Amino acid sequence: MANSELVRELGFEMNEVSGAIELLGLNSRRLQAMRRILWMDLERIMMSEFEDLGTEAQKLKMGKDLALKMLMPGLNGGELPQFFTTIRSFFGRAAEAVLRERLPEWI
Repeated sequence: MANSELVRELGFEMNEVSGAIELLGLNSRRLQAMRRILWMDLERIMMSEFEDLGTEAQKLKMGKDLALKMLMPGLNGGELPQFFTTIRSFFGRAAEAVLRERLPEWI
């Protein structure tokens, strides 16, 4: 489901966004399952990477480095990765920092 606060901030109505999501089939069970699998894979990657890190600063840097690697079009053959918004949501502040630095026009 879309973030209602962001939807309003961008000048849209929730019913318009919900209708578009429904029309395009973006919340089908198949896509939900694929997003859930990706999220679990990202959690496993983060847990294995975090095991060897001690400080919060190290963890934040590592999260930002992974977000950069996974989100940037130039690092993915010039295209956005599949499930870009799921990856962006997973990395949260680290992803927003990467996008702000590398692609400020997207923020």
